[in-house]
Amino acid sequence: MEERFDHLEERIKIEENDVEAELIGHPHDYFYASRGHADAVSLRDLAKHDLDIYEAQLNLNLRKVLNERQEKYTEAMINSMVICDVERIKLYEAYLDTKHVADLWAGMKEGYIQKGYMLKIFVDNRKSDNITEGSYSSQRREALKNYPRHD
Repeated sequence: MEERFDHLEERIKIEENDVEAELIGHPHDYFYASRGHADAVSLRDLAKHDLDIYEAQLNLNLRKVLNERQEKYTEAMINSMVICDVERIKLYEAYLDTKHVADLWAGMKEGYIQKGYMLKIFVDNRKSDNITEGSYSSQRREALKNYPRHD
């Protein structure tokens, strides 16, 4: 997955000299950015689910043990014991790692959405340039460029 991310990161730059190739490759790249994002979100959600299940089981086990010992406890005490559990901390760190990767993929997907908009602007500008090329308005623009200004 990391290799795919690195490849897409390189491809997100628009090659202005080869817009035609960019237009052909963009849907393919966007698909893989979307797929990478979906895969990363699935892994993140699975890690969060594992964390939630572990916390719930730990919470129940702690309550059961404390009740068997007939010890008094508060919700804050239970929450503190759950948060400080070593295995829970490992699961939480794993969740944060997968969340980070999912966030990076979300940014990649958004980058490809923005690239699509930019490619559209490139195409629209080229169409506009082709339409006005040789026209009176392009001649006026050229004349204005060469017009001496006295600032």
